[in-house]
Amino acid sequence: MYRLGCALCVLLCVTVFGHEVQKREDNAEVLIDEFIYETVQDLKKNHEEQISIPDIDETFEKKVLFVKVKGELTGTGGWIKDLTTLKRTAPSQLVEKDDTIAVGVTLGLNDLEFGFKEYRAEVYHFGIHGTMHVSVEQNSVYVHMTMKFDDKGGCKTTLDKVEIQKLDGYHADMTGLGRNANFIYSFVATFLANKYHQHIESSLSNKLTPVISAALAKNDICKQFPH
Repeated sequence: MYRLGCALCVLLCVTVFGHEVQKREDNAEVLIDEFIYETVQDLKKNHEEQISIPDIDETFEKKVLFVKVKGELTGTGGWIKDLTTLKRTAPSQLVEKDDTIAVGVTLGLNDLEFGFKEYRAEVYHFGIHGTMHVSVEQNSVYVHMTMKFDDKGGCKTTLDKVEIQKLDGYHADMTGLGRNANFIYSFVATFLANKYHQHIESSLSNKLTPVISAALAKNDICKQFPH
């Protein structure tokens, strides 16, 4: 009977502890979601749902049958949107150590598109031009923050990094392709997936980093964070 009582006591303690941990994590997620919401509201307020991206100026070479075909692709008036569709897409990671809590948040954009007001492609002195619109099916944005607490009840959250971890599933709609559609489209799809995605990543990261930092400075979530 004594052993049974001890076992039940241990089980009860574990259950209560697990419940408290889950409750703390749930409360933390609510605060993080509110913080992301405020970040999105700042983007909307400043009309920053769309930002500019670098131009394309790329030469290419592709073998068609036994002939090497050389060409050039340019794109101007580049844009990317919609930053205001940012939201949390997975449970956050919380790692507590001494007087700090490391927070890892996985986000995503419900609607991610980019394009160019004008693109030009030239192959064998034959040129075509039009507009380009590209949708991105999958994306992932990772945000890492560190909360530091002092013995006087104060705290400060530092934004460590904003990293674009995934961009995948490009689908390009291009006007003006004509009879050269297959060749040009094939090159553009390969170029976007293998090379230009780096410009998309840096443009998103460079924009989101100061916006998130400003939101933290305005309302540091560590002041309400359970610890």
